[in-house]
Amino acid sequence: MITNITSSDGQFTFTPNTFPDTIAAGGNQLIDVTFAPTSTGLITGNLEFTHNASGSPTIYSLQGNGIDAIEPSLNVVNLINVITGSTTNLPITVTNNSITPLLVDANISAGPNWNIVPDTVTIPAGGNFIFTLTFVAPAIPNTYTGTLVFSSVSFPSKIIELSAIVVSEAGLLFASDSVYRLEDNSYMDVMQLKNLTDTLHALQFRLQVNKETNDNVILTFQNMQKGNNVIDSSWVLVYNIVRGPITPNGASVDEVFVLLYNLKCREWDYYLEITMNSSE
Repeated sequence: MITNITSSDGQFTFTPNTFPDTIAAGGNQLIDVTFAPTSTGLITGNLEFTHNASGSPTIYSLQGNGIDAIEPSLNVVNLINVITGSTTNLPITVTNNSITPLLVDANISAGPNWNIVPDTVTIPAGGNFIFTLTFVAPAIPNTYTGTLVFSSVSFPSKIIELSAIVVSEAGLLFASDSVYRLEDNSYMDVMQLKNLTDTLHALQFRLQVNKETNDNVILTFQNMQKGNNVIDSSWVLVYNIVRGPITPNGASVDEVFVLLYNLKCREWDYYLEITMNSSE
């Protein structure tokens, strides 16, 4: 006779659960154990059987692994240095880990610059679907947030916090895209990396000198210097000047190959000073 069964964790339940339960000599009784996790990860427990046979109580160990029925590929969205007026599309894969098809709703709250399509889709058991999250950057630089919620009846919702830092300019920028100087007059231009979307280890590029064949002013490259942001010795600047063909006015179309790299650390922004002089 089984006089009682207890579970050490309410996530493990069993039937039948009315006692006493008498089992005839040589007979058996099927006990169904149900695991209904309320959290993710490995969950352990015990069933304790109290009975009138020797060795009472008898304890059986239980374990189960809890997973989310709705599992998005991202837990948070942080967009960094999005240019004003631009549009960013981000795919988010949602997996249905349950054993039945799920009607999944996608909704965004408190985020007028964010959008998700489609807003409703049925995902088969064990299948997945790719939603498209869109952020349209406003004209005013700022940080824009929102909340994305994937939900389905009878299952916990998944909440994804959204954030986007909007800037007016980013990337490789020159202080002046075009520079006009009279002969025998030197000038300095500044190149800057602003608002990078990731950290920087090295940068390689080239400059072309005397590119315009109908220009009577000949440019002579003087030097290139590191800016204050990369003045320390861990940043190494190397450049090499390669002589090119001669133009009708006697100038050579030269190329300056530049490499800036870091030996130990990472920086976000820096600038270089490029000094040129011109002559007839």
